[in-house]
Amino acid sequence: MAKACFVFPLLSGSGGHTILPKQFPDIFERSSMNWFSIIEGIIIGAVGGAGAGISIWLLNLWREGRIEKRDRERVYKWLLNNSGNSSGYKFRSTRAIASHTNLTLESVDYICSTDEEIHLSTGERDDVWELKSIVRNSERE
Repeated sequence: MAKACFVFPLLSGSGGHTILPKQFPDIFERSSMNWFSIIEGIIIGAVGGAGAGISIWLLNLWREGRIEKRDRERVYKWLLNNSGNSSGYKFRSTRAIASHTNLTLESVDYICSTDEEIHLSTGERDDVWELKSIVRNSERE
């Protein structure tokens, strides 16, 4: 078996040659490890860690999408049942929506501002919302 040659910086001679004392046995002769198996282990660990990280990221992305979809449906259903001509309120405030759907004000504001079916009032108050389908139906009447 060929011996591996190690460079010990503290044991280097001034002439550029390396001093390998006999009291430092070759560690690779005592174990079944070699440089290839060490590099292989590092690569396997890195690929496995990257795969786990990507899996967790994708799972979290899916989970956040499901939560946002659920919250959008809650806001839409509440607005459908509690705004328009039948309820007496054409527009509903962010605070009222948040209070009845048990969502935060920021969450309701984000959902209402990004949902295509929910319309922001352009009147006196800027924090009130209505459904576009209700706007279309009231325009027809």
